[in-house]
Amino acid sequence: MHRTSAIQVKDMVLTPPLAATMQNVTGQLAPTSRKTYTIDAKHFAQWMVDQELSLFSLGRDQLVAYRSYQAEHYAKTTASRMWAVARRLLDEAVQRGLLVHNPADGVRGFTTGDDESPHRALQHEEAKRLLDAIDRRIAIGKRDYALIMLLLCTGIRRAESVALTIGDLVMEQGYHVAVIRHGKGNKRGLAKLPVEVRQVIDDYLEAVDRAHAVPEAPLFVSFRKGDHPQKGPLHPNQVERIVKQRAQAVGIAISPHGVRASFFTLAFEGGADLALVQDGRGIKIPGPRADTKNGETICIKMPSILCGFKFML
Repeated sequence: MHRTSAIQVKDMVLTPPLAATMQNVTGQLAPTSRKTYTIDAKHFAQWMVDQELSLFSLGRDQLVAYRSYQAEHYAKTTASRMWAVARRLLDEAVQRGLLVHNPADGVRGFTTGDDESPHRALQHEEAKRLLDAIDRRIAIGKRDYALIMLLLCTGIRRAESVALTIGDLVMEQGYHVAVIRHGKGNKRGLAKLPVEVRQVIDDYLEAVDRAHAVPEAPLFVSFRKGDHPQKGPLHPNQVERIVKQRAQAVGIAISPHGVRASFFTLAFEGGADLALVQDGRGIKIPGPRADTKNGETICIKMPSILCGFKFML
């Protein structure tokens, strides 16, 4: 078995039975989840092609083999998500009368033990070591520093960070904020940016000659080999690699979700108010932190963790 390349998967065309089944599945999802489900479905379809299988020739043995393939090639959190997509596809195929039963029924899924949790939080000294090790003399270092600082100081998700555009950085109620247009559940929100974070973002934008880019331009761009910025935005998987590689360089094992967990943990350790940390999680709380625009309620993430991170800068 081999891991299928991203390009090959992207160009994969689902067979009519799978395509129609996938359409039913994605039709019940939020727009922000559809792309991920489609990619995972294509991985499943490509695996079947590689194994010379079809939707109608799948049995328990084949699904066990697919599970083993996922366990061998992907992190547990990714494998768990991909397995869930495959199961949901097969369930929908049963609902559509294409299959008599779901061949994945009874096949064990993935569980993550406490010692394997992707949500391990950084300690203060680890967060400082992670940031201090990034070479900010080069443009790609400035980008990675700004990206990780943004994740640490706001608790936003990696998908939310790569969706940001230049125009999403605005002033709101006297604060620098990042507009989160498509958060979890496709909800809109605002993430407050401490001045220091806005400064490192501006430093990065200046280094890649994007300080005056059009509002629709992506905030965080990819780099080709060397220190050459491109016009296209980062992909969430690239954020995963950036965080893991930067952390591994200083002997730390952590994922972007772990960085998000660090935001909440360090906020509480720094004496942040519970309501403010909940606000950082995107929970709507009655009171002055809630704002309304054009009849739409939005959340402003205003955690007191921001002051606690000044020691890192």
